[in-house]
Amino acid sequence: MFDCGGLAIGVPLSHKVADGFVIFTFFQAWAAACRFGNTTEVVTCPSFEMGSLLLARDTDKLKIPVPEEYGVTMVTKRFVFDELAISTLKAKAKAIGEVSRVVVMTAVLWKARILVVIARFKTSECKLDFNDSAALLGNSIRETAADCLKTEDADDLFTLMISSMTEIHEILEKNETDICVFTSVCGFPYYEVDFGWGKPSWVNSVHKPSDIVLMMDTECGRGIEAWETLEKKRTC
Repeated sequence: MFDCGGLAIGVPLSHKVADGFVIFTFFQAWAAACRFGNTTEVVTCPSFEMGSLLLARDTDKLKIPVPEEYGVTMVTKRFVFDELAISTLKAKAKAIGEVSRVVVMTAVLWKARILVVIARFKTSECKLDFNDSAALLGNSIRETAADCLKTEDADDLFTLMISSMTEIHEILEKNETDICVFTSVCGFPYYEVDFGWGKPSWVNSVHKPSDIVLMMDTECGRGIEAWETLEKKRTC
């Protein structure tokens, strides 16, 4: 509770049981129950039956080492890009065709760090400009989406995921490449969740203990907040 009369609501959820979509569905159901009571006519109850489709498996290969587990200090900083900034970046990327605001935002942050996001920079590519970065990233996303569409069942999808994570682990073991994970929950209407006191003025995430960039919508839904976590020595 704040002196001004406002309040903050926080929910800790493990990524082992919930992704961005599931968390949003949970918030929607919870808020609706607060406003209208727990009636099935109004509240969409989340389903927890995915276990029947995605059976328990060995997921050791899916874990990426967390720096803080090895005594490395991580720092999270927040960068806000408004609608005008996003529009300017998208206009700059017009030469390579239509790209999403998440792609252009990732390209900007990626170029600033010159690190890996599944698509891989080679030494000769370190001088790529913004359009090159956006094109490389966009192509990588489209290729991955196409590979996912080719899967026929949960086993195929799991095999594809294991193959991707195995490649990442092999890169890490060589200790020649920095890896940063970019993830986005842009497009989910978190700012529409109303518990009965009105819509939220700010939705955000917490500090992540690993090298990651989380992108979320700004309140208007057209800008992007980028929460970037990296080693403290790199923030100087």
